[in-house]
Amino acid sequence: MEWIVLSAVILAVVIIDISLKLLPRRGTAFSFLLIFPHIVLIVKIIDLYLNRFLIPVKIFAIFLASWVFIRISFHVTPCRQKVDWRVRIMMGGRRIFMEALAAGFFQIPLCIAAAVFCSRWENSTELMMIDTAVVFTSLILLQINGAFRILATSRRLGIGKRILFFLLAWVPVVNILLGLWFCRIVKQEFRHEYQKAELQNARESSQICKTKYPLLMLHGIGFRDYKYINYWGRIPSLLIKNGALVYYGHQQAWGTIESNAEEIKQKIKEILKETDCGKVNIIAHSKGGLDARYLISTLGMADKVASLTTVSTPHRGSELLNILTKIPEKRYRKLSGMVDAYFRKLGDSAPDVYTSSRQLLPSFCKEFNQENPDAEGVFYQSYAAVMKDPGSHTLLSVPSALMKWIAGNNDGLVTVESAKWGEFKGTFKSRKHRGISHGDQIDLMRQDYEGFDMAEEYVTIVSDLKNKGF
Repeated sequence: MEWIVLSAVILAVVIIDISLKLLPRRGTAFSFLLIFPHIVLIVKIIDLYLNRFLIPVKIFAIFLASWVFIRISFHVTPCRQKVDWRVRIMMGGRRIFMEALAAGFFQIPLCIAAAVFCSRWENSTELMMIDTAVVFTSLILLQINGAFRILATSRRLGIGKRILFFLLAWVPVVNILLGLWFCRIVKQEFRHEYQKAELQNARESSQICKTKYPLLMLHGIGFRDYKYINYWGRIPSLLIKNGALVYYGHQQAWGTIESNAEEIKQKIKEILKETDCGKVNIIAHSKGGLDARYLISTLGMADKVASLTTVSTPHRGSELLNILTKIPEKRYRKLSGMVDAYFRKLGDSAPDVYTSSRQLLPSFCKEFNQENPDAEGVFYQSYAAVMKDPGSHTLLSVPSALMKWIAGNNDGLVTVESAKWGEFKGTFKSRKHRGISHGDQIDLMRQDYEGFDMAEEYVTIVSDLKNKGF
């Protein structure tokens, strides 16, 4: 009898080993989901037919342990592709959701066939009810696991789609259609991430962003450079992976152009002392570009700046400010004071919302441009972006619609014409209807959009600076 138990143990080990190797294969996993959920029926068959050969109860325990181990394995590690952990979890979720869904459809005729087969047994009706319940419960648990993996890791779904799922997940058929839609989005995201990984692996040793001078990245109005919440999203980490040396301006969120430029000046002195590089390349978003131009032209730092790249900087102002300044003066100052008080708590030493916001008026920028012409020896280039429709970005939908009506194509805050300065390099656009907003340019939402990769655009910008000798 002992040899029978030993044989069962060896068989269980072999089954587990083979399953772990074969489960990653689509056909094998699908077969597993068709057969293995019928654990109640399988145990009954063993009990009826194999007990005649005096196989002890221990074998049942071994078989059940093998079954449980394989089930847990499929729940925990459904995807073993060599990709980033987030993508691996996401694709594992898609896989088990899709395969459990497909297996569910095929289980219907299989359960009917099993019921006919077992009809001659005693208590066959109760047996089949229990078996069917176990089968579909196991498949539903897999689908729930898959759905939560996708919801927890996908970057393309966004908040709106997640809310939609939780509202409609309890509606039959609709929840399946939502799941299929999300799985399609996830598949596109996986292809995008896989191509990114392949591209990064191919150029890992080339150091295409290792410029002669370090990068100094300047944020726009209303934000600060925080240690754990990067203003630039995933962009700096990708630049660093490709050889860039990155620093941040750490200027105030609501500082005036003049006060921020003074802070940036001190930061550049620190960088030059630390690196002994002689100059820096500045990449500035939004108002950060005006801070940088004042720094170069008025504060006499032209000999310390090799290049200035501005991204949606309102060089000719933002028409949105013409609308905001129609607010009564007294109320405008009161609101500004409230924001000042809040940002003092966040780290601004001297916030001045009233003045700094009005420095984005087209009338102010016209005078500013006359007083701060381009400095000789500094390379100036600029980029813009366009929201193709107001729905491209929820927070900027109303400003975008107003500005398009007043001044033309814009990114929600700055028009294309206002963003042009120096050598204009082009407009960021996605292939789809969404467009690229003012926030998308700094990877604000940490989302990927079909046909467009913001972080890769910055790699192109910096590698171009390297090729130019900067």
